[in-house]
Amino acid sequence: MQHLHAVRQNAFPKVLWEAGIAFLSGLVFSGAEIGSLPSPLPIAIAGCLSSTGAVAVLMGTMLRYFMSNLFLERLPLLCALLLVTCSRLFLRSHTSAIFLSLCTGVCTLLSGVLLSFLQQKSGQDVLLYMMTACLAGTTSWFLHTVLSGLQNQQKIQLKSATGCAAAIVYILCISALTSFDYPFMNVGRILGIAVTLLGARRFRYMGGVICGALTACGTMLCAGELGMPLLFLPITGLLAGYLVDRGIGLMTVLFFLINALAQLTVSLQVITFSSIGDLFLGCIAFLLLNNICFDRWLITANSSYDSTMQTISTRLQFMSEAIHSVREDTGEIAALLQKQKPEPVKETVCERVCATCREQHDCWELQHGRTDAAFSDMARQPVSTLPEVPESLSNCPNAERLQQQFYREKRKAQLETMQTSRMEASRHILFEQLQATEDLIASVGDRMTVRYSTELTDRICCFLEQYGYDFDYVIAYYTAKERLVVELYCKDRSLDSCMPAICHMLSESLDISLQELEPVRTRSTMRYRMCQTMRYQLEQYTVSVPATEEEEMSGDTAIRFQDGTGCTYIVLSDGMGTGANAAVESKMTAEMFRKLICSGISHTAAIRLMNGLMVTKSAGEAFATLDAACVDLDDGKLTLLKCGAASTLIRQGNTILRICAPTFPIGSAAVCDFYEKQISLSENDVFVMVSDGIHETEYQFIKELLLSTDDIHRLAEEICSKADIFSGGKHRDDITVTVVKLCKNTN
Repeated sequence: MQHLHAVRQNAFPKVLWEAGIAFLSGLVFSGAEIGSLPSPLPIAIAGCLSSTGAVAVLMGTMLRYFMSNLFLERLPLLCALLLVTCSRLFLRSHTSAIFLSLCTGVCTLLSGVLLSFLQQKSGQDVLLYMMTACLAGTTSWFLHTVLSGLQNQQKIQLKSATGCAAAIVYILCISALTSFDYPFMNVGRILGIAVTLLGARRFRYMGGVICGALTACGTMLCAGELGMPLLFLPITGLLAGYLVDRGIGLMTVLFFLINALAQLTVSLQVITFSSIGDLFLGCIAFLLLNNICFDRWLITANSSYDSTMQTISTRLQFMSEAIHSVREDTGEIAALLQKQKPEPVKETVCERVCATCREQHDCWELQHGRTDAAFSDMARQPVSTLPEVPESLSNCPNAERLQQQFYREKRKAQLETMQTSRMEASRHILFEQLQATEDLIASVGDRMTVRYSTELTDRICCFLEQYGYDFDYVIAYYTAKERLVVELYCKDRSLDSCMPAICHMLSESLDISLQELEPVRTRSTMRYRMCQTMRYQLEQYTVSVPATEEEEMSGDTAIRFQDGTGCTYIVLSDGMGTGANAAVESKMTAEMFRKLICSGISHTAAIRLMNGLMVTKSAGEAFATLDAACVDLDDGKLTLLKCGAASTLIRQGNTILRICAPTFPIGSAAVCDFYEKQISLSENDVFVMVSDGIHETEYQFIKELLLSTDDIHRLAEEICSKADIFSGGKHRDDITVTVVKLCKNTN
């Protein structure tokens, strides 16, 4: 019930927005015309919306007719709109584009035929009603295509069916708005001129030509005399696209002058002060709307760019597969060579000592059992000293040679065993690093799918230069989930004190809520990153207690960071031992993981690289656990990564999950051992991460505590304070408890 209530709360504003926009559409477009016919846009809009939107369009249309006294004049359109609204009320479950367009066209045709029969009109009127029905049905299909694209992706893909549908809808809207021709201005022409300049500014000459042609087509569709002043719009839009680099002001002035001169030169009869005024007002509207970022709503697929990125991604994936193939081949060869075991020591000694002895026949044929047992006894003796000769070989003339040869062969076998063991350990480490390289290259290839925005990059560069912020490089791009990310790179200098102001001003300039992420530093470069605010946010509280009162520092390390793609990581690491020495290992593990993740490496590759570095960094034992929780703040998906870490408890509604994994810590073995688990979280779900200082007997208490309260501070404090009781007395290990709650982002 709580989930249903939340869904209803989220759905209510959406329905309210739809009803408000539908009402205004009916109020405005019900008075529009296309040529000599009433515009079918209100019918098409009602036909492609939900039942609530259709009713809102009908109410707006009736209000417009009541205010303008157009009931009798536009009775066919009102009847058609009434039929469409009734069909949406009774057939609300049918939402396909084909059904909605057919239903809209049929309702419009039935209304026209019925009124023609009642009013005894001519066949020409019936033909006009049929044309109106076809126009209403097709317009409804195009509108549904555009709205579906916006609903699914929040953007319009221009080089697709959605882009074509958007162009048709734009023509019909311009045509309808052009019919509102007042003595001092024409709304359709002003809007068309502004859109042409905006298209030229964003998409250069191609945008100017296409938007100009669509605008001229729309105005001519309404009325020839109203569209004549805009016949030169495609040409001037082309010129405006080439003048963008010279400055917005110069482009606008030249666009106005060329259009005005062209209108005055070619045809003085259709040119009025109103058309020149519309041109001037359209230019003013463009200057006011110039800061609009089209990349927020429009996607323009650059085929050459996409092809290049796809080529790079394909080659990176092939390189990853090639490394994988080399690693597998090398492993098979190494396994094959290991099967070729060296000859036993006693056989080697027999071959080198007994082969030239005169008594070989007596020893190895007549007394084979006794001799073989004696050789086996000498082979089993310690390697550190010369082996003793058994009594059965006391009369052997080569007894001294046997001792020395056994000693040499056993030492040789021992060295070979040690070398084999070292080579095997080195091979395991090398293979782990090769596998980490595979994951690294593959993850880079997967991340090539981001959509870079040259428009936003240029705007942000101009913004930073205008306010005097010094930087080396700027990148603005959209992730696979259409989340805006802005990256600033600075070499040998810092912008730490300026980043809050930059983030705030960019948010206001772009009209997008941005949040600053933790910067990442390399040897000489700082990378600052800002990303669009996510759907969810995390509330976190951490308590850490040292193992003893004498130790001022806990050996556990808990950090939190974001990777810039909408994921937040909570990392808990427990070093070997307690106190400051353990803190060195845990802090190094946590910080190394943070730097690798923030640089764009996948968590799998990061863990493998860390394990290899920890294994080889010193001769002594040095390892630390890794307990990482990655939360995708867009959809609430939780990914748990465990390397020797304690269990994690998750509360989902009234259900408690315990996630445990019998794995080894980072750096304890040459082969990396980690556990990965994905869980979908909902709003108000809570998970608890603890270090090894929390005894397993306390988990039942933690489960009951999770079901009794939502206060994360109380949860962490209670778990930590009860640790001594459940461990049977005073705790001997560092204790760290982190409680995290998933909440809806209110920004």
